[in-house]
Amino acid sequence: MNTSFEKRIERFLQEQPESDAAKIILKLKQQYPHHKTFYDIFDSFYFKIGGNFGTQNLFIENLNKEYYTPYIQFAKGNPLNLPEGKRLLYDPNSLLLEDVCYRVLAKELVYTLLKVKEIEQYI
Repeated sequence: MNTSFEKRIERFLQEQPESDAAKIILKLKQQYPHHKTFYDIFDSFYFKIGGNFGTQNLFIENLNKEYYTPYIQFAKGNPLNLPEGKRLLYDPNSLLLEDVCYRVLAKELVYTLLKVKEIEQYI
């Protein structure tokens, strides 16, 4: 479990408890009560709607450091009619540290759902 991902989702709930983002998160949490983390909840839901997400990593030897880029991917013919294929969520030339990457990923997963009209019918 990545704590940065969890903390970012919890921050949505604390800072904007009446927002559409918070409503989606809470509704997803209700639908997947057996999951212990928000990451697992989003993973299950994105699978249901023909999507997946994750991070690509790159180890830079001369710096002895690993960097990450988050992505979301949707299958052809997904029920939300979102564009198929992998979409990097951050410029791959500006790689992120792991904790920053997971915060960006959490935020983008929620915002992607907010862009879908009538998303609640899929939850």
